[in-house]
Amino acid sequence: MKTNHLHAFTRTTDTLALVPIFLGSLAQGQRAAGEPALTITDLAEVAHRVNSVIAPGLMAFVTPTNTPGMPWGAVVADAHGHVCATARSADAQGLADLIRTKLRPLAGSGEASP
Repeated sequence: MKTNHLHAFTRTTDTLALVPIFLGSLAQGQRAAGEPALTITDLAEVAHRVNSVIAPGLMAFVTPTNTPGMPWGAVVADAHGHVCATARSADAQGLADLIRTKLRPLAGSGEASP
């Protein structure tokens, strides 16, 4: 049986390392008891929502997780591979909202002092 896989990046001492994500179990619906099966369509929707909230020049890497109640995770990195934000959530919109919040500049940052 051929296993489909994508690649994701994971943080290792301030650098990103390529890690394969095997979609065989995703396609077969192997989840914890009581958890709904995830599909490739779900993964595409989550990736689309997260990509819609990040700035140009950033790249989002979305992956299914094995965390009960939080089946989606994302890592956002800049062009140099520096991690800008990470999050886990129960749904696509929640993950996008968390990433948007983490990428928002803090109040007062970059403002001139009187």
